[in-house]
Amino acid sequence: GTVAAGLARYRLDPDHRRAGLLSPYEGIRFEHPETRWYNINTIDGAERYFTGNAPAILDFFAEKIARNIRDGRRTLLVARKKFLGECAHYLSRRLRKLAGGGIRVVTGDWDAVDLADARILPLINYGISGVNRFEGHESVYCLTGYYISESTLAAAVQDLEATPDRFPIRIRTSRDPGRRVAHVELPDGRETILPQLASWTLEQKEADVVVQAVGRVRPFTRPREVITFHAGALPGVDYTHEFGSLAQARFYFGIATRRRSEADERAATARLLKATGLSHRRIAGELGVSLSTVKRYLDLSRVHETS
Repeated sequence: GTVAAGLARYRLDPDHRRAGLLSPYEGIRFEHPETRWYNINTIDGAERYFTGNAPAILDFFAEKIARNIRDGRRTLLVARKKFLGECAHYLSRRLRKLAGGGIRVVTGDWDAVDLADARILPLINYGISGVNRFEGHESVYCLTGYYISESTLAAAVQDLEATPDRFPIRIRTSRDPGRRVAHVELPDGRETILPQLASWTLEQKEADVVVQAVGRVRPFTRPREVITFHAGALPGVDYTHEFGSLAQARFYFGIATRRRSEADERAATARLLKATGLSHRRIAGELGVSLSTVKRYLDLSRVHETS
């Protein structure tokens, strides 16, 4: 449904011997006015970088998911197939601490679980087909990005345009905002449809895959909260808000880093222990921190109380 009409026509009629394709919905936008679509525009979620960034990324989404669970909202999760196990394991462990027991991150066998339960979190992979069980989920979060390699793009374009020439095809990333753009290195003055084919193909192989996965919750016809993790535009989508970094998303949603959250928890515990009459040294022993850290926690609490 999102494929470019020009690309579809080229695949069916590369020599343009017949009339152009009829696209009756061209220029018509389908969108729900209450859907909120947020995008984190950074390649931190790309396959190459995800493992190193996973703790920070998944901690952010764990906080968002925990809020949804407390509000009774169901959440669908999306990730690259190779990261399903890593995401499921990390989130299961983190969410048990944030939202209590009974939480399950499920990567298959949808008929064996109660998808109406907000504590059951289905995690699907980009490109999944034949599964339409998530129309009632109010939120969908993309835990990773989805990108293709230059070699994959080049092979797809060359499969369409079977000419003897093999011009290099690159994927470049612009800034502010970041956008992945296909670039064909042509000799000076050469005119060919290759640059347009490369652009259409990149959109089909990347952006269309993201929209297809997110579309499982029907965000264009029902009010949904969507968070994508994509360095670029998505066809048919106007972002409600786009973030240039995970830190910007944290600030917008009011989510502290895990390190800050844990420090706040220890500070709160220090205040409670102090109220029971324990000495600073005893409190330090209970929390497993230094005496100076306990003093800092209690000094900060007095500053907050005064303000």
